[in-house]
This record gives sequence, C-alpha cells and structure tokens, in this order.
Amino acid sequence: MQKLKQFVENPLFQNFITALIILTGIFLGMETSRQFAGLKPVLIGLEQIIIWIFIVEIVLKFIVYRFDFFKDPWRIFDLIIMITVVVSDSDIAPIFRILRLLRVIDRVSIFRRIIETIFRSIPSIAGLVLLEILLIYVYAIIGVTYFSDTTPELFGSLGTACFTMFQVVTGEGWNEVAEPVMAVEPMAGVFFITFLLFGSFLLLNMFVSIMVSAAEDFTKEETEKKQKLLQKEKDDRYALMLQEIKNELKAEIGEVKAMLAEKNN
Repeated sequence: MQKLKQFVENPLFQNFITALIILTGIFLGMETSRQFAGLKPVLIGLEQIIIWIFIVEIVLKFIVYRFDFFKDPWRIFDLIIMITVVVSDSDIAPIFRILRLLRVIDRVSIFRRIIETIFRSIPSIAGLVLLEILLIYVYAIIGVTYFSDTTPELFGSLGTACFTMFQVVTGEGWNEVAEPVMAVEPMAGVFFITFLLFGSFLLLNMFVSIMVSAAEDFTKEETEKKQKLLQKEKDDRYALMLQEIKNELKAEIGEVKAMLAEKNN
C-alpha cells in the first residue's frame, strides 16, 4: 500500500496526468476544426483511452486514501467531473468533456492558489457587493429626485436610474450618461464624480486589498503546513534514529550479559 501511495503521489505520475489533461484540451480543439475532420474518430478513440486512464487514477486514489479521499475538495471535484463524463448522454456529453480541462486547476499550483484565494475572499467580497448595490440604490433615488424631469430617459424611474448608475460604475460610456445631464444641471458633475469616487475607485481598491490579504493568508498557511510537515519528517527521522540506537544498545547489553554469564559459569 505504501508503494502504491508513493506511485500515486510521485511527481512524474502527476505530471503525466497533467499532460494528458492538456492533451485532451488539444484534441477537443482539433475536433472543432474542419482541417482535422478526418481525424475525428481517431481523436475520440484517444480521448476514450485517456478517460480510462483518468478512471484508473481515481480508483488508485480511492485505494490509497480510502475515506480520506473525500477530505480533499479537489479530489471530489475530479470525481464529479469524471462521473458526469462517463454517465452523461450524447446531448450534454460535449459540455462535460470540456469541463475535464478544469482538472488542470488542481495540477498547476498557481491556478490552485488563485481559486483558493477567491473562495477565501467570498465573504468579504459579498459585503462589498452589497455595499455597491446600496450605493447604486441611494444614488439612483437621488438621480430620480433631481434629474427625472430633465433626463427621463436616464432617470425617469427607479429601475431606469439603477441601470444608469450601474452603467456609470462600470465605466462603460459613463461620459455619455453624464454629459446630457450636466448640460441641463451643471451641478450634476458633483453627483457623478462622487459616485465614481465611492462606487468605483474606493471599492475597487478595497476589492484588491481583500484579494491580496486572502492571498497572503493562504501563502502563510501553506508555509506553516510545509514547515509542520518538514518538522514531522525530522521528528520521525530522529525517532527512528533513537529506536535504532536503542536496539543497538539492547543488543550490546545482551552480549555483555551473555559474556558475563559465560565467565561466571
């Protein structure tokens, strides 16, 4: 079992699986090209072989980790994708075949770090999203109150105003929104500038700060895990050395006792 675990966790085996995932993506791309239409049966056959290799990989992990297999969300992610690929019918199978490419996320450390960072940031990002919605709602009410008569196409109703402010906060054509309003209401410039300042620039900086903080926390935890693992390996080596020394001392003491017994006899 230990040899099988070493085989599954061997970097060469992991790199081999990663190469197969990338190769699958290349095959899927070739299937969409008319230039390779004649090779489509061959490509599909090669994909089937790769799928069976993936299935063998997951079975080996089941054997090695047993119930610990489900403690790693990335293993569960791999399992779900492979199950959907195997059991899906012909209508939706292409979608899940494409999803197999997502398995590379677990294989490439930088991708995995990004996804982990995003998931860790979700609670804080959700707070920012709610704050953004509240800000849009407040400014939309202000816009309807002061600009609905002059520019009803932009602020004629609360729904229209909310959509207008959403367009402004994305920065897509916000000047086309601001110019007709400012042509009638010069002080509207303060309205749009403050909204962009709070709704775009400040919240964007806060978003970046949250992502950076989450990335630093994740890196710190990974470093601590590696340090603990290294320390455990050192402790295991020391324990093994002490056990060997203890066994040697016992053997020497046994020999000395035997020699003394022979002399006494």
